[in-house]
Amino acid sequence: MEAISDVRHQLPNECQQVILSAPPPSCNTGVTGYQETNDCVSHFDYYRATVVARWEEVLDVLKLSSLSVTNLERGGFGYTTTYSGVLENGGKWKMYCRGNNGANPCVQGSGEDSAAVAALMRGWPWKHLPSRIDSAVDFESEGVWSSVRGHLLEFAAQHGLKKLEYGDPTTDDDPAGKTVYIGARSSIGFLRWYQKGREQHDPFHDNWCRVELELKPNREQKERAAIASPDECWGFTGFTRELAPYFLGGVIPGAVQATRHHSKDDLRTRIMGLVERNHRLLTEAIGKYGVLGLGELIEQTLIYLPMREEATRKDEDLWKADRRITTYS
Repeated sequence: MEAISDVRHQLPNECQQVILSAPPPSCNTGVTGYQETNDCVSHFDYYRATVVARWEEVLDVLKLSSLSVTNLERGGFGYTTTYSGVLENGGKWKMYCRGNNGANPCVQGSGEDSAAVAALMRGWPWKHLPSRIDSAVDFESEGVWSSVRGHLLEFAAQHGLKKLEYGDPTTDDDPAGKTVYIGARSSIGFLRWYQKGREQHDPFHDNWCRVELELKPNREQKERAAIASPDECWGFTGFTRELAPYFLGGVIPGAVQATRHHSKDDLRTRIMGLVERNHRLLTEAIGKYGVLGLGELIEQTLIYLPMREEATRKDEDLWKADRRITTYS
């Protein structure tokens, strides 16, 4: 227990929020009103937990907190039924229930929805026992990928940890990006360092990289995990505890913690999707007109389109009027 708490002394003071010792037996394993704030360096990127309650009761509460609920008519994780919904704050959740896993359902949030789902469960009157929590930190600077990759591979060799790389480490021209895995996927702690910008096909953030801790707490750790902040999730295994100051303490050479503005709903991401869907046409147009020429053409088209729509509307009105005259003459 003392070793798990050691990481707190190596983190910024404002991140030392939740005591990692087990709560008293009568304590709810949720923290009422918990929300991610700028106090933590990392953020939840996945949150899945079993709720110690009847699935019908949990579904009723989820319906009260949600704008919509849908039965997906499929199972998952050994359950036979899956519901999904959208919370009033926009967070999306899934609930798995019924089947061989017994009466207790499993509730999950992923990506940007993880924090909202975690906060929701931590405010419920029932225990929730996390089966997986991902804690992530984003970085964005020139050379950060290579610097951290080298550190992790050296760290893994020194500690006898399993390591695996995807992508060609000898080149920087891999458009899909590269990934380094440290540890065993089946263990309590598993780490991945990857080129998030390239995974997202984001040409504006080619140096955007992310480290993700995948925490699967054991039976004795589940109640502590249910109250841990994203930063404190790094204190549950020996090797992630040792890496915590490196990723959470701002010591990565030349790295700047990336602001989490890479929202799937923002304007830049929608423009990127438009470019991706039409990349062949746009590449051909740039080859013919150049970037500036293409920009001027787009600007002219945007000016022209409303005029054409207005002219079309007037033509339709004239056609309808002419048809009426012809009909009655």
